[in-house]
Amino acid sequence: MPRPRTVSDGEILAAAAVVIGEIGPDRLTLGDVGRRVGLAPATLLQRFGSRRGLLLALAGHDVDAVPARLRTVASAPGSLLDALVAALVETASQIDSPARFANHLAFLLKDLADPEFQALARQYGAGVTAAIRDVLAAAADRGELDADVDAVAQLVHVAYNGALVTWGMIPDGQPADRVGHHLRQVLTPYRAAHGRRVAAGST
Repeated sequence: MPRPRTVSDGEILAAAAVVIGEIGPDRLTLGDVGRRVGLAPATLLQRFGSRRGLLLALAGHDVDAVPARLRTVASAPGSLLDALVAALVETASQIDSPARFANHLAFLLKDLADPEFQALARQYGAGVTAAIRDVLAAAADRGELDADVDAVAQLVHVAYNGALVTWGMIPDGQPADRVGHHLRQVLTPYRAAHGRRVAAGST
């Protein structure tokens, strides 16, 4: 009978994400990740096949995990638009320094340069946009949004990424605050009249 796994794949991938933020994907080793979770590099090699396999597993995990987390917002009480902004701000809060942002950006550039990673990056981008759209559609059903949800979903996703990139170039304040500010600006013109009054009163 195989021995039970004391450390889950999810815990290993979370540790890998932390290591990437600290030193970047190119310098990451199985030993770095193993030390974080108390496993030998040989154990990680057995689980993921290689260092590349571990990085692919991390990219693949985000393809499902991030959109799933965003979709939970669609059933939140209160303003769904505010809840969507809060969820994206929370995601951005994982970036707390220009160096960490640069290291995560390096992982994205790897995604764009390698066909296998590129396929996962496309799935991830499409999945996040679709999840944002689902939340916006729910907001429209509640009378909170008056707009083409497909178009606004694209705008929200672009604004999120653009806010992070511009913060990386001009790192004033916290990136999560920058993301929240720009997302609220993007959404304000598309809120239904009551929603615009509420949003204006909350600033």
